[in-house]
Amino acid sequence: MLNNHFNEDVLAMSVFNSKYKLDNEETPDGMHWRIAKEFYRVRKYYTLDYIYNLYKDFKYLVGGGSVLYGVGNNKQLISLSNCFVVDSPLDSYSSIIKTDEAIVNISKRRGGVGLCLDNLRPRGSITRNAAKTSSGIIPFMERFSNTIKEVGQSGRRGAEMQLISVHHPEILEFINAKSEDGKISGANISVKLTDEFLNAVKNNTTYEQRFPVDPAKERMFSSYKYNAIEIWNHIIHAAWNMAEPGILFWDNVLNNGPAECYPRFRAIATNPCGELPLSAFDSCRLQALNLFSFVINPFTPDAKFDFDLFDEKVYAAQKMMDCLVDLESEKIQAILNKINNDPEPDYIKVDEYRIWSTIKANNDEGRRCGLGVLGLADMFAALNIGYATDEAIAFADKVFRCFKLAAYRSSVDMAKELGSFKGYDPKLEENSPFIKRLADEDPALYADMVKYGRRNVGITTIAPTGSISLLARTSSGIEPVFALSHTRKKKVQDGEEYDTQDKEGFKWKNYDILHPGLALWTEITGNTDISQSPYYNYTSDKIDWINRVKLQGVIQKHICASISSTVNLPNDVNEQTVAEIYNQAWINGLKGITVYRDGCREGVLVKEADKQDTVRSAIKRPKVLACDVYHINVNKKLDKVRTFSYMVALGLLNDKPYEIFVLENGKYNKKASTGIITKLAQGLYNLTLDTGEIIENITADNTDEEDSLTRMVSLLLRHNVPVNYIMEQLSKVKGEMFCFAKSISRSLKKYIKDGTKSGESCNICGTKLIYENGCFICKNCGNSKCN
Repeated sequence: MLNNHFNEDVLAMSVFNSKYKLDNEETPDGMHWRIAKEFYRVRKYYTLDYIYNLYKDFKYLVGGGSVLYGVGNNKQLISLSNCFVVDSPLDSYSSIIKTDEAIVNISKRRGGVGLCLDNLRPRGSITRNAAKTSSGIIPFMERFSNTIKEVGQSGRRGAEMQLISVHHPEILEFINAKSEDGKISGANISVKLTDEFLNAVKNNTTYEQRFPVDPAKERMFSSYKYNAIEIWNHIIHAAWNMAEPGILFWDNVLNNGPAECYPRFRAIATNPCGELPLSAFDSCRLQALNLFSFVINPFTPDAKFDFDLFDEKVYAAQKMMDCLVDLESEKIQAILNKINNDPEPDYIKVDEYRIWSTIKANNDEGRRCGLGVLGLADMFAALNIGYATDEAIAFADKVFRCFKLAAYRSSVDMAKELGSFKGYDPKLEENSPFIKRLADEDPALYADMVKYGRRNVGITTIAPTGSISLLARTSSGIEPVFALSHTRKKKVQDGEEYDTQDKEGFKWKNYDILHPGLALWTEITGNTDISQSPYYNYTSDKIDWINRVKLQGVIQKHICASISSTVNLPNDVNEQTVAEIYNQAWINGLKGITVYRDGCREGVLVKEADKQDTVRSAIKRPKVLACDVYHINVNKKLDKVRTFSYMVALGLLNDKPYEIFVLENGKYNKKASTGIITKLAQGLYNLTLDTGEIIENITADNTDEEDSLTRMVSLLLRHNVPVNYIMEQLSKVKGEMFCFAKSISRSLKKYIKDGTKSGESCNICGTKLIYENGCFICKNCGNSKCN
């Protein structure tokens, strides 16, 4: 039953089982009923059936991880918020320890935590304690990183973001803090870049490093000028070399979000993924609309986006977001009750109680929401639009304007009925660029908001949606498809099967992924030529990266918080490319961005090319596969040597050999060169040739020799054993040149790329052989296996 729900997607089933389902839930249906009943209980905006159908099958609204696991879960005292920021530690040990304590108390309730280190004095500064001078920021970065690792629960790692201003005197130390393998491995790091600094880079001038970093505060130590481009180059190199630090355009954050108009809600840091700038002890909950589900007739010439349906579901989704605020308030109250009833003395409990009391006040009075999207890349593909093309950018502008206006209209309508968030003041917002755009686009909505207020201080954001995208079987957030097939690593709990163990001791299970949207395209169109799919040339490593940034810039105009985004780059890009991406991100109004250069460090996603020499679990076979067709002659020694003709059908998945079938050729058209292999049932396949001929049950006439050999070769291909290894072994079989095994071996030759290393060494000098122009040769002495 669970298998059928996820279309036999083993990874999706594993994620659901290990992360989100409760003990009494056998399928996602039970989880969705649990969630719907809780929303309906809190406020009956819609019927129970309507709410359930919003969530059913992850079709329209997909809850964030804390929502899926926490709503209606009465067994664990956890928060429903994904995102928190703690107060920046002041420049004292007592404050640092209190920050550490806050990280622990939030993380153990399932929250990810962000913090800013701007207040910590630089290394070598005079102190009045026994040390005499400050140790600087690095030891405390390690401390906070270790804390998040210690509190992480089995099967789930804690999440943390550490930030610092580019004006801090220890900025270089911060940038390079993670260059030593294993250091600060429990936290992401990002640099807050100001327009002051970026303009200095643009104009090739100096900028000020100072402490405190706030230019309005009196200097505790001498400030000094530093070459901006030198610091910029260090940031670029670190990002190119190890994918960190990420960068935040801090003036864009502070000047372009409506929540930042209110001193109480003005951001000091972001959550671990960077999509939510938050004030101290503020929090937010996440849910996402599945954009793919709003495409009518996907992958056909008649495909179109249903804007009316989208408007309806966004409006409803924002009401569910506001219900989440009340559900979170209940959860926090339960946490506070537990703290009160704990047996520890009051002096131990007082700080934990203060932390959650402050979080509850901010939650109840600001009513901040984090409504986002997932499936943008699949939406584009379903509409036959190339990701990050000019057409995609223009269409995204329409979609996200609709998204923004529907969500804000919902919040304003709730304010009419229930009142606005505490402290709403239209005068504070009148110079906000975001609010000005909204007023221009929908004057009537803006007039209502001025009159009635809105229910929520912040409404929209876009999170990475990694795990929940697996459940919805669609692309993540606004990201392009990473690769049409790749391996994804999932952290497993103690006692579960695992494939690898990292340096931190965490165990990981590897899952081979064929992108579900591609499989659906094949099913709908009947086409198995991937090069004709709307995904082809639009995966993360092949798109126009500058247009990718422009696309995010257009979307950011309509998002009131921020966007979690990583630009995935191939391994061979240079540092100048990274610099241009970051510069364009600033120009296009982004609030934050990061890059990941393929292979620069270990990640949870691995492309096929990165694991060509590893055996994998077989990727699930699509119903139909394109194939190449070959015609071979085989000599068999019976009463005498006789020659038999065979047709070889070599099934291809992502342009790579996946399976092989042979048929006696005498009765079939020898002009056929391609075809389609259709799997009808286990062990039953039909072959349609490009000549129009259909051959049913293609294995029916095989002898034991043919059947056993092709089954074994297919098994090896499906499990990613390199083609050259298979070919080499077949060529070693005893027998003459035209025996069956060697003839099959020659059919595989064309799929070996020039430059592929052989598993064999030169019999003259011992150097590994290299495949080139149809033969394995020794680049050292010139020896060739074809000689």
